[in-house]
Amino acid sequence: MPDTQILSPLIEAAAVLLNFADNKSLKTVCLNKALFYLDLSYLRDYGEMLTKTAYIALTHGPVVAKYDKKLIKPLIEAGLATQEQAGDTRPVKLVKLPTKFHFDNDKVISLAIPIAEHFSQVSSLKASDLSHENLGWRLAYQEGLEAKKSPLPINMTIAMQQVLDDDPWLSEETSELSWKSIYEADHYQYDNSRELEWQGIHQATVNG
Repeated sequence: MPDTQILSPLIEAAAVLLNFADNKSLKTVCLNKALFYLDLSYLRDYGEMLTKTAYIALTHGPVVAKYDKKLIKPLIEAGLATQEQAGDTRPVKLVKLPTKFHFDNDKVISLAIPIAEHFSQVSSLKASDLSHENLGWRLAYQEGLEAKKSPLPINMTIAMQQVLDDDPWLSEETSELSWKSIYEADHYQYDNSRELEWQGIHQATVNG
């Protein structure tokens, strides 16, 4: 598709997360959880959601509402990602970054790197278990699917309580690579490959 195509902030944020994930790939469940926690972190730090999207409470945790149509399909149709069967999962793999962004990536990168690294290193089950600890998800799930009703949207202000004191993906032992990535994101002192990745995102923001 042409570079002039307008993409949603949701698709752009997903591309950034995939860019910093191991092998630039995330399982579908983990991509949804990574977006959820990126939005919560951005809401905590900047007072608004990054993607401006709704998350609903399903059995396996928070997901983008209608994620198959609003997340996966646009990523593939824009030529940004592919999705192939890998055993019992269907991971989403980045092909290329968008050429333009709605948001200031200087704010996003330091949040996205540790989230992307964490959710690329855990199973779908473990990612769901972490999200099941979220009060916003629990309340929406109890009043929705657990009560035999339709899935309900998650109150993100309530959900944000999980990340107010500490980022749960950093509460476990953090790898040396993760800490190095966080430091580099804060200081823009990347190695050659990471510098090129950041420059590509940064230039897209400037061009936008």
